[in-house]
Amino acid sequence: MPLPGGDFGVKEVMANPNRKAEELIAYQFGYRAEVSKKFSLDVATFWNRYHHLQTDEPGNPFFASSPAPPHFVFPETSSDNAHARTYGVEAFLDWSVTKRWRISPGYTYLQMAVSPDASSLDTSVSSQGGDAPKHGYTIRSQVTLPRNFEWDTSLYFVGALPNQGIPSYNRLDTRVAWRFGESTEFSLTGQNLLTPRHEEFGDDAPLHTLVERRVVAKVVWNIRK
Repeated sequence: MPLPGGDFGVKEVMANPNRKAEELIAYQFGYRAEVSKKFSLDVATFWNRYHHLQTDEPGNPFFASSPAPPHFVFPETSSDNAHARTYGVEAFLDWSVTKRWRISPGYTYLQMAVSPDASSLDTSVSSQGGDAPKHGYTIRSQVTLPRNFEWDTSLYFVGALPNQGIPSYNRLDTRVAWRFGESTEFSLTGQNLLTPRHEEFGDDAPLHTLVERRVVAKVVWNIRK
């Protein structure tokens, strides 16, 4: 990392053999109902508590002349001095529009808060609450066509990741498949059809990976004895 005056520093991350395993206490409550022959509903809520989450504890910087050139070293030790809580709800509906057409919408809400323990010096922990999208939905359509054809389409919305600077996005996938007998299936799938490419997660690299639009052809052959 560059430093004032033309100097540079190196961040050194050291392992910790005394790390504790992460702990989770989870509470879940769900409800499922078949409203009618055409409608079914699933709702689930959750509340989770996490302990001993990973932190990077900074040490005292020092100057090192080896290996050359001379440089500053900023040591960090991997530790487990953070805790978190998450809560939210998931809801899904299954609607049989006709005997051949089914629509399945769903919605997810997630709230996450991460905090350092009193003994932690890691100042980056609290911002990790923005590493998960708060809102998301999906709408899936499944159509059974004549002559053993199938057509599936899924539309997704994923909320923003404020901590990583990733905006919200929509994604559209569609798939057409043809079954030949009981053992063979040919399919053609288009993924990420709404945009040429988009970001889903950020990282420290200047040019991180983007998810691109693509088409996938697949043949499945099941061998039965």
